Amino acid sequence: MIVVMTVAGFSATMMCKAMSMVPGNDRFQGRIELAGLARHYFPKWGYYLTLLLLVVSLQATNIASIIISSQV
Repeated sequence: MIVVMTVAGFSATMMCKAMSMVPGNDRFQGRIELAGLARHYFPKWGYYLTLLLLVVSLQATNIASIIISSQV
């Protein structure tokens, strides 16, 4: 459990660092989200792959939540 929390903490820290390195957002003036980071740092195919994985992840969470609420 402690390893998972440590990895999550480092991941969040690195995501904040990547957001601050986007030109014009050094003090977090703009709203940069995961799709914007992927568009900035990855090539076109990596951007589309990231979006696909994000949508699949959100859909899996949605389906799991529907199943859990129907069981209740």
